[in-house]
Amino acid sequence: MKSLLIAVLLGAVYAMASEVCQDLHAIKVQTQWKDAYGESSDRVALAQAVYRTLFKLAPESAAFFHRVNGEHPDSSEFVAFSLRVLNGLDIVITLLDQKEALHAQLEHLHHQHIDRHVPPKYAAAFVESLHHVLPAVIGHCYDEVAWTKCLGNIAKKILA
Repeated sequence: MKSLLIAVLLGAVYAMASEVCQDLHAIKVQTQWKDAYGESSDRVALAQAVYRTLFKLAPESAAFFHRVNGEHPDSSEFVAFSLRVLNGLDIVITLLDQKEALHAQLEHLHHQHIDRHVPPKYAAAFVESLHHVLPAVIGHCYDEVAWTKCLGNIAKKILA
């Protein structure tokens, strides 16, 4: 009976992670993210590109980031904030193949977004901005299907 319960629990954890990102998509996203996220100086440029794109897609969103000086995306406060966000995404992507830890991290981010009252439209615009920036950084190897499925499901889990 105990082994059956363990099998059911492990199956549920695996199913949850599969809902986030299929194994092959996870490998592609992890590999491409590693290249895109790069070294520390690359990370600042990537973060700035993502948020500049976000502010073009949803100009009113800059006001939502007033607490971190979103009106001035080049300010040290906003750069630090944008790097924290990308670090959170890095953790999620790194955990795509670690089912239990992924679930815990997504739950943590879900509560953070609730506590900060993040409007879903800005989260969707953030994902869209990643879809604009990442192909430019990754190049012709960018797997749009893998990124679309994984990022979309990550956002759903965080905002659910």
